[in-house]
Amino acid sequence: MIKNATNDRTKIIRTDRGGSSHRGSSKHTAPVTALFTKKLKLTHRTKKVLGSVRTELLERARSMAFASKAPAYLWLEAINAAKYLINRCPSGSYSDITPEEKYTGIRPSVNHLKTFGSLEYVHIPQQQRNKMQPKSNRCFFLC
Repeated sequence: MIKNATNDRTKIIRTDRGGSSHRGSSKHTAPVTALFTKKLKLTHRTKKVLGSVRTELLERARSMAFASKAPAYLWLEAINAAKYLINRCPSGSYSDITPEEKYTGIRPSVNHLKTFGSLEYVHIPQQQRNKMQPKSNRCFFLC
C-alpha cells in the first residue's frame, strides 16, 4: 500500500518487538528487499508527545460530537473525522504545510468538507421504493 501511494520501495519494516510479523509475512515480502527492525521502546518524551496527540484528537472528536448532537454510537466516526481533519490542517511543527502534504508532496483539497454530524438526505432510487414511500432517508453526515 505504501509503495502504491508514494511510488517508493519499502526499505525498512518496523515491528512491535513481537516477531509475529516475521513468521507469516515472508511470502508477502519476498520480492521486496527490506530490513526488518524492531521499534524502539517508548521513552518518557515519546510518551508525552503521544499523550498530547491523543488528547488533541479526543478533544476535537468530543467537540464535534457534542456540537452536532450525534448519537453516542457515532463516537468512533467523530474520532476518525478528527484524525482526517488534523492530517489536512496546517501544523506548526511542519511550518505552514499539512501532514498530508508532508507525506505525499501534494497539497490536499478541503473543498469537499462539510460540517460533521449535519443533517443530510440520501435519495432512494425509484426502483427501490413505491409511490407511497419517501424519496429520501435522513442521515448524519460524518466526514
